[in-house]
Amino acid sequence: MPNLFDQTPNPLTTFFSNLFNKIIKGKRKIGKYIAYAAGTIFILAVIIPAKVPFKARTAYNRAMLAKDNLEAAVYYASLEDFSASLKLSRAAEENFYLAENDIRNIGNNFLISKIRFFRSQADDAENLLKAAGNLSSAVSHGASLARDLENLLQGDKKLSFSKFTIEEKKNILKFISSSSSSFEKIKQDLEGASLDLKDLEFRGFLSRIEDEVEELRLKVEGGKELIAKALPMLEIMPVLFGYPERADYLIALQNNDELRPTGGFLGTFSMMGIEYGEIVECATRDIYHMDMPVQDVLHIEPPAPLKRYLGANKWFMRDSNWSPDWPTSAKRVEWFYKTELGLNDDKEGKATLTMSGAPSQVLGAAVRKNGINEISGVIAITPEVITDLLAITGPVYVEGIEYNKDNFVDILQYRVEKGYIKLGIPSWQRKEVISEIYKEIKIKLFDLPPSRWQEVIYAIDGNLRGKNILVSVNDPSAQGVIQAQGYGGEVKKTAGDYIMAVDANMASLKTDGVMEKSIDYKVEEAGDKMIAKLRVNYINKGEFTWKTTRYRTYTRVYVPKGAKLIRAEGALGNTEIYEELGKTCFAAFISIEPGKTGSLYFEYELPDYVHDGEQYELYIQKQPGNNTGLNLNLDFSREIQNYDGEILGGTAYGSKVEYSGDLSEDRVFRVAF
Repeated sequence: MPNLFDQTPNPLTTFFSNLFNKIIKGKRKIGKYIAYAAGTIFILAVIIPAKVPFKARTAYNRAMLAKDNLEAAVYYASLEDFSASLKLSRAAEENFYLAENDIRNIGNNFLISKIRFFRSQADDAENLLKAAGNLSSAVSHGASLARDLENLLQGDKKLSFSKFTIEEKKNILKFISSSSSSFEKIKQDLEGASLDLKDLEFRGFLSRIEDEVEELRLKVEGGKELIAKALPMLEIMPVLFGYPERADYLIALQNNDELRPTGGFLGTFSMMGIEYGEIVECATRDIYHMDMPVQDVLHIEPPAPLKRYLGANKWFMRDSNWSPDWPTSAKRVEWFYKTELGLNDDKEGKATLTMSGAPSQVLGAAVRKNGINEISGVIAITPEVITDLLAITGPVYVEGIEYNKDNFVDILQYRVEKGYIKLGIPSWQRKEVISEIYKEIKIKLFDLPPSRWQEVIYAIDGNLRGKNILVSVNDPSAQGVIQAQGYGGEVKKTAGDYIMAVDANMASLKTDGVMEKSIDYKVEEAGDKMIAKLRVNYINKGEFTWKTTRYRTYTRVYVPKGAKLIRAEGALGNTEIYEELGKTCFAAFISIEPGKTGSLYFEYELPDYVHDGEQYELYIQKQPGNNTGLNLNLDFSREIQNYDGEILGGTAYGSKVEYSGDLSEDRVFRVAF
């Protein structure tokens, strides 16, 4: 057999090998599972008279042959001989199917079907064989994909993704674009195997391998989870990576130490051009490069809270992410970018804009002159994304300074706020270092071995679900996938109870970085009414420094449309009530001194549609960039029959539900009465 160490692994095909090994680890254990199933068949053959022994011996022989086929398929996959792996896995699938069919026929025998012990043995053997068949099918589909990809690359053995040529990257993206159905089949195979393993009762002979089968089931679950996370990324990857045509993305870098509705102050942005997976253009700029030159010619009325609490008389790109609904803010960010770009390029000073809307013809011409006919989408990220990637790549070095997962935020903030002065760097060039940091991270990411791609998938998925990455693209199909997976940052449309608390830092420097926040939510049902009591708590753990100060926030709390405010406490000034984004909104301003605490309290009656019927559902949406604790106390007047929130750590007893945890991502609680 070929020597593994004499080969330089192809990163994409090796990824499939790693997936197989994650699902099925250790050929001896696979053999043990199937051998026990075959042993059960053998026992049935010895005990049961007539034609059954012949059928059982046939099933036994087929199961053992299938076992050998599957072990060999996995082995050849590990050697990246995917043609051999495909042939053997298909043979395994076929033989497992025939053995399973034989066992099913045995189980239908009159005598066996009437004796519970024999019936359970036959059922367990059938389920184990069915699971093995599904695993064989998963290996078969994976081997087929890997073989096709290997053929596409014509056996090219490159050390890393970054070494592929543009043409190879183009072909890879085309391959990924057409392969989503095959990945979906692998996911279905793993789901089927997991269900079959769960159905095992482990009575009699198979009880000896219960622990081993559970270990196998957990490995299958791990493979299923990995595929589930990778699938949506694979669906949108071609579009995001500039296939079939170049994509130009406006990247909004949001600093959540200075929190704004969609995740943070938009202090820096990048314009990134991507074609066939290659970054062909990337420019990072300070937001004030856009805003300052147009301050005398751009006259847009800002939202009233910006005017009242921030002292802003005009609206510029830096404050354009005011709506907590990312699709809305993304369109506004793009509009401001194009508008200010056009005004900045108006050398003769003829263009002015005094109303919101699309850029004028003069502005549009200037935008086209800059080569940005269309922006493919707007993507927002917070610093957590970078720190999570640095945790994978290890530190990068720029200007002789080490940036790692632990110091990235603090060192970069000091560098762009204070340190640039000592380095003699002009203030308008102080953020160009960010481009260099990103380039170094990109190089290290693209050079990662395939064995570590799984870490990247989990990191990106976690940041998407945690809303540290928000994506809005103009491609309808890709945007549909993005929103279906919860990556789009839109305010959710819900039919039941709902909460989204949205802070907006109003001239509080970077104080969000030292704030401790939590949400306490209590629901009391009495008769035909349901009263909600919501408290948003703040602890300012900072001091008066160049970086932190008193915490001033304009807070909006979105609740079900039609909710009626009964009482509000804690606000400096009046509590505003209005409808927006399909919700009722309570809005208030509060200020907390360093070392002090504060809270906003809202008591309101929920509309009837929230608690009518036999179910109650609560959707709590996380504000991007905001790290918040969450405490629930739901007290109903009816006994709870079913509660599906245990996975979050909550408990239900009698007519009550309690939960204490975090709001690191959206949380959903469902109760049936």
